[in-house]
Amino acid sequence: MNKKLAISIGIILILSAYIFLRDVKKSPRFPQLPSWENSADEIIIKKNDSEIKISNKNGKWFINDEAYPADKNSVESIEKKMKNIKITDLISEREFLDKYGLSPQKRISVIVKKKGKLLRDIFIGKKSSTNRHTYVKFAQKPGIYLAAETFDRDLNRSVDDLRDKDIIKISGESISQFEINYKGRHFLFTKKVEEKEPEEGKEDKKDNKKTEPEKIVKWICKGYEKAPLSTQKVNNLISGFNPLRASDYPKIEKKSLTKPLCTVKLKAYEKEIVLNIFKKGDGEKYISTSSEGPYVFTLDRWRVKKFFIENIEELKEKKK
Repeated sequence: MNKKLAISIGIILILSAYIFLRDVKKSPRFPQLPSWENSADEIIIKKNDSEIKISNKNGKWFINDEAYPADKNSVESIEKKMKNIKITDLISEREFLDKYGLSPQKRISVIVKKKGKLLRDIFIGKKSSTNRHTYVKFAQKPGIYLAAETFDRDLNRSVDDLRDKDIIKISGESISQFEINYKGRHFLFTKKVEEKEPEEGKEDKKDNKKTEPEKIVKWICKGYEKAPLSTQKVNNLISGFNPLRASDYPKIEKKSLTKPLCTVKLKAYEKEIVLNIFKKGDGEKYISTSSEGPYVFTLDRWRVKKFFIENIEELKEKKK
């Protein structure tokens, strides 16, 4: 066999293999799944006796009848995986469900809808031995399939896991004033912006114009006006609000809480925002409330301990 003939046969074999694989993917053995543009408006996740219903209203996701705000990234990750699910193989036409983690007691059911139209009705089973694929079954179709993805991290979530944990999200630049009340001590901090004129005759080399004055931010504490505060320390303190994230949402009524351990008040966007920190809950978490929402939540100790100021010395500039 000469070289040209061998090359020609090789090309023919490659094209034949491509056509075969293309036709297999188009085969009725592989379900044809509907696609959709933009976002769906309903996702229902069922496991055993639990059910989570996530609804999209005016571009925002809400959970169950209580309409808890949902974490946007978590929900969009679920929708993206359902939208882009890729079936790679038909594993079995005989439905040995338990073997693949697809029995009613073990599987996760996911339903996706848009304007009432059913887009996905799928059962998620266990991962394959490679931990890179998942066994799935479609509610309206026979057979067990292999999907090129894993879903457990997205779907094995509780309502609390899926709730939006961002309580307050304000950049330090937007805060003009804040106060802290802790253990009977009260500190009121006000931002002061000073302009430092450039050196005489100094010009911008790019356009030969005089440079703009440099803006210097200083924080002043009422009653301690002469105390030189560390801008870095104050900025580190207020950076905790960008964002301030809850750890979880305990089942506690807001009205049942009494006097807070610590209160922080911020002035930003022409309004006042209040954070109340109460006693410790479970572990190292502090029960808290905010004027930004109706729910009781907890904050990890490392998030709140920076607000527990007892002496202005803690924020003063260190002497060199």
